Amino acid sequence: MSTTFRVYPHISEIPTFSQIIYLSNRRLHQFLSLYGIDARPRLNVVLRSTKPDLEQPTSQDLPARWRDDLYAWFYIPPAPGGTDAYFRKVDDQEKEIWLEEIETNKRVNQRRDLILSRLEAGHFWYFRRSMGQPAIINLAYGLVAASVAELTDGFIYSGDNAWDYERFPAIAAEFDEWYFRPEETKDTNFREWSERCIRAISAELTT
Repeated sequence: MSTTFRVYPHISEIPTFSQIIYLSNRRLHQFLSLYGIDARPRLNVVLRSTKPDLEQPTSQDLPARWRDDLYAWFYIPPAPGGTDAYFRKVDDQEKEIWLEEIETNKRVNQRRDLILSRLEAGHFWYFRRSMGQPAIINLAYGLVAASVAELTDGFIYSGDNAWDYERFPAIAAEFDEWYFRPEETKDTNFREWSERCIRAISAELTT
């Protein structure tokens, strides 16, 4: 089982890997400070091929787009694991899914203009967290998604329980206000899970 965040941009200019890493690390360090964690781990990224699964040459200064047979791997040494990210085109099927969601979901319908305008860029990213990842990765993949959304004036969406479904779609500023913050969710499961993860992050980064 895995969970994902999707980011749909407004502007067509694609940010570089270095821009995403810089902003994601800033978000990560701000979050850790908020919860009294002094460690300052550094997020990194490489491209990998899917078959076989091998690291590829990765320039941090290039735009963060890649072929379908590659994925971006965001990781935080020395923690094991990471989050895999994919760059995809907005095809007719993707548009149909969103049109149906707009018609059937009142909350999504209220943000119709936001959604439709972002689909016009023609591409999106999605960030996937597989089960069993360390706590720091459970937090960080959402922060990477928020950074891409900020850089592209896009929105973030998750429909597979990555966080409280009722919060989506969200722009980066909204996401920052409540993502992974136990005190900002009414959902008992998310609150208890994020509390456990925050305690585990502190232990992971001090051992």
